[in-house]
Parts: sequence; structure tokens; C-alpha cells
Amino acid sequence: MIGKKYSKKHGRHMWGFDVRVSDGSNKKRIRIYEFKTRDEAQKALDATRRRERERKYGIAPAINRPTLHALITKRLPMIAARSERTRARRVLFTWLALLDTKVKLDEKFQPEGGYHCPLKVDEVKTAHIHTFIEKRQSDGQAASSINRELTIIAATLNQAGEIFAELEQWKKPKIPKLKVAKSRRERMVSNDEYARLISHLRREAEAHEGKRPQDRRAAYKGRVRVAQIFEFAMLTAARHGEIVKLKWTDVDWERGRVLIYQTKTCAYKEIPLIPPLAAVIKEREPAKGIYVFTKGGNIYPKFYKILRRACEELGIPYGKNIEDGLILHTTRHTVTTHLVESGLDYDTIGLITGHKAKELIAHYSHKTPQSVARAAAALEQIAIRRDSDPQKS
Repeated sequence: MIGKKYSKKHGRHMWGFDVRVSDGSNKKRIRIYEFKTRDEAQKALDATRRRERERKYGIAPAINRPTLHALITKRLPMIAARSERTRARRVLFTWLALLDTKVKLDEKFQPEGGYHCPLKVDEVKTAHIHTFIEKRQSDGQAASSINRELTIIAATLNQAGEIFAELEQWKKPKIPKLKVAKSRRERMVSNDEYARLISHLRREAEAHEGKRPQDRRAAYKGRVRVAQIFEFAMLTAARHGEIVKLKWTDVDWERGRVLIYQTKTCAYKEIPLIPPLAAVIKEREPAKGIYVFTKGGNIYPKFYKILRRACEELGIPYGKNIEDGLILHTTRHTVTTHLVESGLDYDTIGLITGHKAKELIAHYSHKTPQSVARAAAALEQIAIRRDSDPQKS
């Protein structure tokens, strides 16, 4: 335990700790109170405990103890998606600046002045992570948002052993998680909504007074592209960012597979190239470039405007903040639910949706009138079997 006592010699309180040593038969206590601040005493105590663990378990002491700054610097280029990398830079260097006030950040969350924070990775404690949580709470961030940022910190610490061989046996501190009120969108795309929406988006170009033919044609092509992306999402459970980055080289016609790069996990998932999915992709061939649905791999600027207008014209609620509102991500919930209802095991469903945790699949799946009806039928069968059992009590 860290404590302090008054030093007559120095005329002030000194921080320190007690150490119990043994020479085999005799045990004695040594009091080490020679530090000006609590932080200095804590660092010395941590170093003492680390040496004791190394001696006890036969672990060779790390000559080169990597710093947290070095770990962050090496971890960031490993994140493939630019948006994810930018978010990680903001979170990680903001955290580092909270741990060391000498770290100054520019507008792009890059350290200024070449200063290198000396905090070692193996010195990081749960208390250091709580410092970040307290700051984000004071900023007014929601618990769910803070948890997502903590995932970035946890992923960085988890990769410490992969990046630095000296940290292979290092045990990362416990990552706290804030409690979040249970809330999720129960919205799904019904068969009727799906059919009406695609039909409406694919309708022929309409003649409007004062509108040039080329403008009408451009509007029609824009609507069709929105329909194609929506259909692709309903057939693959892919995210919007994954769909627009789909390349023609990711479509394997011979093996009947579509490779979709997952922006969150930086890994590929394989989707069976079923006829409806193949038809949507082949429809894009006349405008063939590097990407299937876009020119530069970015989200179509007018996509959400076109989808919102179509929903409004059909009387379908639209928007994340609208009660029972439909958004493109609703398709991911819908597909996952249908896969669960089909009786597939969670591991197989995860291969399609890209989820590695079964809890996430359960989160994305929802009850439907059909699933409730099947549950009722199953319960009735249990009751029938019980009534027909002669051994029943």
C-alpha cells in the first residue's frame, strides 16, 4: 500500500511503501519513504512488484520496455479502413494526452513537438482507463459511445504482444464497461414494404414540365442504383460502407461466391452468389469500373435523400430518430432474423453476417409474428405429448 509520513530530515511529507523481505527463516519489513509524490512512489512499487513476478515465474525481464506512445504509433497503420483509423487516432492520442499533460495535440489529433510520452505499456492500469472514461463523461458522451471508444483502447492493448515480443506474457488491465440502458431497434423490413419500395424506385423515368430528358434519365439511374444497393443489402446483410466498396475482383463467378470486406473487423466474409444476387450484380456491368456500385468506393451522395423521398411517397416511416422509422441498416436486422428463423446455427449465420460473437447475432435478430406462432405450435406439441404419455404424473 502507498502511504506517506512526515520527514524531519526534509521537513515535509514523503511518499513510500513497505516491503517485506525474507532470507529463508527470518522475515523483516523495510520502509521505503523517499518519494516526493504519490505517482513516483506508485511507479517504484509497480517496478518492485514486476521484478518479483519475473523472479517468481522465471520470466526474463524485458530489456526494452515499449511505451504506450510507441504501441499507439505502431498500431494505427495496422487499421485498414481510413475512417476507423481516424477514429482510433482521436481516441488513443486523446487518452495519451490525459495521462501525460506534456502531450499536446494538433487539430488532427497528432502529437506536437516530437514529445514522446514515457509511460510504459506494462505500467498501464485500469485506473488509467478510468481517467479516459471520466473525461468523456464530463464531455457529455453517452455510455454507449464511450463503450465503443473503450473497445478501441482494448483492441490496442490486446495487440501489444503481437507488436512487441517483449509483451507476449504481459497481462493487460481489466477494461471497464459502462452500463447502457437496454435499447435497440425492433424495426424490420416487411415483405410488402420491400416489394413496394423496390418497385417504386425502379419505376420508369417520369416526364416533368421544365425538366430536360437528360435530367430525367439521371434521376432514374440514381433511383435504380438506390434500389440495387437496397436489394444487395437484403440479400447479404452487408453494411452500406461494405457495399459501396465492393470491387468486381471480389465477385467470383466460378466459385459462386461474393467476397465482402468488413470495415469493422478488417476481414473478408463469403456470401453465396444466389441467382437474385447475381442478377443485381450483372445489372451493374454496363457501368463497369473498379467498384460494382460506385465510381470511387464512397457512399452515393444522394442515396439517403432518394431513399427518404421514396419512403415518404409510399407512406413508410423513414429515419433513425423517427418512431418505427426504416433505415438501410434495418436490412441487416431483417436478414439476421430470417437466418435465425430458418433454423441455421449461429456459427453458420456468423459466416454470412460477419458476426463472431453469438451475442451480437442475438442482438440483431428479432421476434416476428411467424416466429411467435411457431413457438406457440411447439408449446402445443409439448402439451399433446404430455397428455398422451401414460407415465405422466
